[in-house]
Amino acid sequence: MRGILFIAALVCLFSIGHTAVIFVPDDQPTIQDAINAAAPGDTVIVRPGTYPENIDFLGKAIRVQSETTAEVTIIDGGTPVNPDLGSVVIFKNGEGSDSILVGFTITNGSGTLNSAMTHHDGGGISCWNSSSPKIRGNIIINNTIDGGGGGISCRGNSSPAIRGNIITGNTTGSSDYGGGIMCEDGSPTISNNVISGNTCGSGAGVFCRHGLPVITGNIIEQNTATSYGGGINMMGTTGTLSRNFIELNTSEWGGGGVWCSVSDASAFFGNVITGNMVTNTSNLGGGGIGAFMSWPAMACNVISGNSARVGGGICLTNNGATSIVTNNSVLANSADQGGGIYIYSSSAVITNTIVWDNAAPSGPAIYLSGSNPTISYCDVQGGWSGTGNIDSDPMFVNNTNGDFHLKFGSPCNDGGTNSATGLPSDDFEGDSRIAGGIVDIGADEFHLHLYCTSVVVPGGSVDVTVIGAPGTSPLKLGLGSGVQDPPQSTPFGDLWLRFPIRFRLTMPVIDNDGLSVVSGIIPLNWNPGDQRAFQALAGGNELTNLMLLTVE
Repeated sequence: MRGILFIAALVCLFSIGHTAVIFVPDDQPTIQDAINAAAPGDTVIVRPGTYPENIDFLGKAIRVQSETTAEVTIIDGGTPVNPDLGSVVIFKNGEGSDSILVGFTITNGSGTLNSAMTHHDGGGISCWNSSSPKIRGNIIINNTIDGGGGGISCRGNSSPAIRGNIITGNTTGSSDYGGGIMCEDGSPTISNNVISGNTCGSGAGVFCRHGLPVITGNIIEQNTATSYGGGINMMGTTGTLSRNFIELNTSEWGGGGVWCSVSDASAFFGNVITGNMVTNTSNLGGGGIGAFMSWPAMACNVISGNSARVGGGICLTNNGATSIVTNNSVLANSADQGGGIYIYSSSAVITNTIVWDNAAPSGPAIYLSGSNPTISYCDVQGGWSGTGNIDSDPMFVNNTNGDFHLKFGSPCNDGGTNSATGLPSDDFEGDSRIAGGIVDIGADEFHLHLYCTSVVVPGGSVDVTVIGAPGTSPLKLGLGSGVQDPPQSTPFGDLWLRFPIRFRLTMPVIDNDGLSVVSGIIPLNWNPGDQRAFQALAGGNELTNLMLLTVE
């Protein structure tokens, strides 16, 4: 009897630990059939092909993934059985982080009916009712709806992790929100995605209302809003916007790159916001960043080449508290008033910031109307009264080509104040502050750094640059076989390169400007999409940052 009980117990334990792999169409003819048949912990693997479906995860803790790549594994939601359930993928039963969607093209969705608002949300993916799945490595493209979230919608306290997707060509109505992604309430994490070419009324790339969103490491480009927030619109949130590239977005009314409004207290850190535009002649401008009745904290952002009627770089209007603007570089923006910064009936503390080469008939650097901000330890072209302010060429490496690193002899090196409110611990690229005893002015801290500004194409030429102390030698540039994360600790600093390190190229001695540049030709056998990992050893005793070159 005891033997029988022991065997029964083993069978029970095996059943508890067992998970299945279900192949589509081998084991089940459709993805939804496979989900229906799956138990918690199971994996659904979908063979290449086009699947005309609208699928629902049904609250299950399962992984649904393509067998190969998103490009050849397509879920086409263009023919829903119920037009009110037209999202291509639905999470509406409290799914958590163990519900995972990986590696599909998700297209032709028309959204799920939001009965409270009589429109459809989430063309590609709809998350409802505290659903917080992982959404990774998908191509979410050409979904069209009459509500919020052309690509992805997150409502009802949903907090998905949206990582490594391409979200492009999605559309909402001209009065709706979130062409690429719309989040309302919740705390979604939106990281390392490419969000491009989406259109809507407000927040064409990303729209967030309320909640605590974390938006980091994304490329948000060429999105178009007919009202506010060509790239991003943050309304009433206390979120984080960090280390994103926000470029070439357009809005009609305000915030070509970023718009924040209504008691927003978000943190904007280390973003590159460039080439964005506000097209209307409204006073609610802000080609780069526009803030209305808001007080975002801005640190270590590069805000360049943006345009609007007012506030080509930054526009602060009618904010009810003090905006903290620390260690930013506001460069080459243009407007009719306030080429760099426009402040209307608002308060701000602006410290350690470069405002240079901006253009406007009125207030090319800074324009004030009914405002009295505190501006100190800044480099303002044309001069500005205040403690520690200077009016000197910042001496960028190559501002014409968008290289806003500081040269060794820049007057901004060690020109700031260490007691600035909101002083960041690193710069826009992650280099440590303070490198020389006193913090530098601007988004960049002069610090040993390896980078490349060239477009990387097979057969093309590239310039690789090391910034550091003049006279530093030898410099050895290494190419690894990949990246180890976390890095290996060494006496020279963190080693990110995975062994074997394929070659070491000797670079010139760092010159009096603090630069060492080596030119090379990209091998023809490097394929588009490949990533190559580099790191340099400087002076025989210090490793630089990791540099990843992505072949285009």
